[in-house]
Amino acid sequence: MRIEMGPLKMIQSIYRKLRLLKFDYYSVLLVLIVFLAIFFRIWNYRERVYIESDQTRFAQVALYAKDHAKLPLVGPFPQASFFTGPWWLWILMVFYLFPFDSLTPWYFMTILSFVFILLIAKSAYYLGGKKMAVVTALFAAVSTAQINNAFTVWNAGVDAYIGVFAIYFLINYIKSTRLVWMFLLAFSISLGTTIHFQTAYLVPL
Repeated sequence: MRIEMGPLKMIQSIYRKLRLLKFDYYSVLLVLIVFLAIFFRIWNYRERVYIESDQTRFAQVALYAKDHAKLPLVGPFPQASFFTGPWWLWILMVFYLFPFDSLTPWYFMTILSFVFILLIAKSAYYLGGKKMAVVTALFAAVSTAQINNAFTVWNAGVDAYIGVFAIYFLINYIKSTRLVWMFLLAFSISLGTTIHFQTAYLVPL
């Protein structure tokens, strides 16, 4: 007599077999999430980059400074009567040292968006284990704000990256109490504040 197995029982049977093989579901899910993030950030890339307004101004200033061996002394001005620091323009200048094309800074911002996913997942893993890491990585991968940040080079676009670096350094300092993590935490917050003043919300860390 043949007994047909229903879909639910089949899934449970596969699950038990994979458990016996010590199958690492979370690693597979993280890999799938990374591929999902790659799709949202790479598909139709050149048609999606932001090249208007602040984007072009920052890139042009950095490229001109690099080509003419200049070093900007101040950064862009915010909605106030003072200027931010020149760090963001210096970083864009470093990006232009790589032999790609005029979109080189945008490429590096896209790479940073993947680093963001990895660091936020690692931080979530420290705080809540594998399940929290997977959920957090998924949210970061499909977040429209983070996807947009992959196509921009204006200074506000780096706020999220500075924030995740600061959180990651703080967690590692709490876990190890090594001063190098405290130094990196302080450096990332001070760097972020000179790039864009909204990162001042990190100061309480």
